[in-house]
Amino acid sequence: MADQDPAPIVLPTGTRESIDLPTLAAEITALGDVGVASQGELTIAEPVTSTNTFTIATTVYKMMTTPAAAYDVAIGASEAATKVNIVAAINASGTPGTEYFAGTLIHPTVSAAAFVGDACVITAKATGVAANSYPTTETFTHASNVFDDTTMGTETAGVDDEIQSVSTPSPSQATELADAHMGLSGVVATVDTTDLADLTVANKSVPAMGYSGADPNPDASLIR
Repeated sequence: MADQDPAPIVLPTGTRESIDLPTLAAEITALGDVGVASQGELTIAEPVTSTNTFTIATTVYKMMTTPAAAYDVAIGASEAATKVNIVAAINASGTPGTEYFAGTLIHPTVSAAAFVGDACVITAKATGVAANSYPTTETFTHASNVFDDTTMGTETAGVDDEIQSVSTPSPSQATELADAHMGLSGVVATVDTTDLADLTVANKSVPAMGYSGADPNPDASLIR
């Protein structure tokens, strides 16, 4: 551990209080350089045709005048109504049995925003690069009804979280932290420090290891 650079996570001074691993993990995640959710865009600029399909990840939706099976989406009386039905089907919102077949479940990995004009942004529910490979394909009759690419990630590329984990330290880590008077007891953050230069664990401090009196090394940083 001695040859590693300190991770840029600064602990504030102030009243010391105990902080458990889940709380520390949540606070670091909330303040750190966390990942980005992948996004794609679906354009519906012309009326859709019955039996046209579109696929997001592994879920296939079929446009139908009268929905007859799960993941059938009702073709509305207008293009605007059809757009509302598409969003409702993906999110399992609105009125099941009217806007889409009642057996349709919420999409497991993406959500759909309301159309703005002809464009609907599809966003992965989880951050990270994995969703950049979700297929987005269609069989629309009109060429202007189309996804922006054959996979997610063109509207916004997904990025993995910088923070990898929070874990208890090994004996060598604990010893080094104690020797450095870091004021830590039983916790250490494991992070990718690339973009975390100014990360601070806000309004929290952790108990010193056998230390009493003034704050030890108030500007100390966690060590990877």
